[in-house]
Amino acid sequence: MKYTGLITMHSEMCCGQWPQFHDNRGLHGDKNQFWNWDYTINFGKHTKIQRLFIWDNDGVILYDGPWNFFAYYDQMPMSKEVHPDYWLSLFWNGHMNCEIETDEVLEADKVKTI
Repeated sequence: MKYTGLITMHSEMCCGQWPQFHDNRGLHGDKNQFWNWDYTINFGKHTKIQRLFIWDNDGVILYDGPWNFFAYYDQMPMSKEVHPDYWLSLFWNGHMNCEIETDEVLEADKVKTI
């Protein structure tokens, strides 16, 4: 599956932080600050992304490559391919533009069966 949208470092009190992807189809609200959970991928231990392409608002490519789980700090999911400090620095300014290719299927794309 190929998705385009925004990626950010999501954090919750007492739960740590992790990368979170929001597909363009599920984004809404002023400056896309609200998203639909069915269009969200939370990166975790089982997330494997064949291609993660991140660029800023000026079109500068920040990362282009795979993403595979690596536990960093308190089991925070990071990428084996990118140094954790660089990975964290990508999100200092909030959301980044992102395109991913993965075998994961968004809830919104799954066939609902009764």
